[in-house]
Amino acid sequence: MPANHPATVLIQQVAEDLISKNGLGHVVTRAPTSKTRTDQKPDEWLVYVVNEDIPNAFVMPGRKIVFFSGMFKHVADANQIAGILAHEVAHQLVGHAFEKVSLSRLIVVADLVIRAVLGADTGLAGLALQALIALPNSRTQELEADLVGLRLMSKACFEPEAVVTFWRSFDKNQKQQIPQFISTHPGHRQRADAIEGWLPSVRSEYPCATLTDSLTGFTQFAESTDIRKPSIPPQQRPPSPSPSFPSSPRSSRPTSPIPPPSPSDGAEWGHQDPWATGNGSGSGNGDAFSNSGHDTARETDWGTQDPWATKNDRDRGNRRSSW
Repeated sequence: MPANHPATVLIQQVAEDLISKNGLGHVVTRAPTSKTRTDQKPDEWLVYVVNEDIPNAFVMPGRKIVFFSGMFKHVADANQIAGILAHEVAHQLVGHAFEKVSLSRLIVVADLVIRAVLGADTGLAGLALQALIALPNSRTQELEADLVGLRLMSKACFEPEAVVTFWRSFDKNQKQQIPQFISTHPGHRQRADAIEGWLPSVRSEYPCATLTDSLTGFTQFAESTDIRKPSIPPQQRPPSPSPSFPSSPRSSRPTSPIPPPSPSDGAEWGHQDPWATGNGSGSGNGDAFSNSGHDTARETDWGTQDPWATKNDRDRGNRRSSW
């Protein structure tokens, strides 16, 4: 599809986010020509969308990803597209293409040896080697790419759980599937179950890069800032207004009708305080309730000395009556 086609723009944008946020380079727009290989730089990825109704995608050696338009029928959002692209990027990073080439050579050599030993070419040796070595290894590589792809997704701030949803939906839509033991890929349900089991560890070990950067910046700011140090010097701070409290009506008392005795009268507060203790001497330690029966001049009555007493109370006090 053309580079300005909406489908191509979408796939390349998702691929750019996935690749750049993992520090793997960036996506470039370049037409596939004979000079593509020589012009491509080590940090450049080429992503193409092919207008074919095939539900598939693959990666070629040299960081070239091909996405078939038939996959749009099975993806629901950008997270699921990122899951497909991350799987292909993982194949490139791990080097599965080179592993397959090496394994293929090994299988060819083993097949030749078996033919020489048996002295006949039945074709069974090649099939046995494929079923026992090549296909299991291919399925292992696919699961490995699924795991690495989840890590790339999580670090690029895509939702890895979307891949589980994709494979479960893909499994329902694909009614006819070849048996797994003769397939190069694991079953859709098996992949969904495996990915679902990896999700907790992937999220904890490979957090979103944007969130990690934000937390790192906050930590650096917190470490460089002393929260105990005031941000405004004390001399520049505005004075705090003194708190004012409304006067309570219970705080005011009426003026006593009897003025306190003056020192010239020889009276002290101890003589007047009905709660004072002592021996009744003029030192101020007299007890109004201590009556020895001898010093009547120093005996005091509550009604007489109480500043809040009424006139009748003081008259009764003169008659030595207690209030």
